[in-house]
Amino acid sequence: MPSGYAIGIDLGGSSIKTVAVTEAGETLATSNLDFDPAAAMDWAEKIRQTVVRLQSEQGCAAARIGLS
Repeated sequence: MPSGYAIGIDLGGSSIKTVAVTEAGETLATSNLDFDPAAAMDWAEKIRQTVVRLQSEQGCAAARIGLS
């Protein structure tokens, strides 16, 4: 279980890219999910699901989450 990892989220026009990294910059996990831009708030639900999944995989909550 990493201590002090962060999740970065890049919200694009039709996809969401995420990465979990340690404080030292080691990549722990990445993902790229498509969403339906025509569906109301589909992107928000995909981000929520991704953060929950990444935190579950790492065994603890992220110290930081960034969104761009």
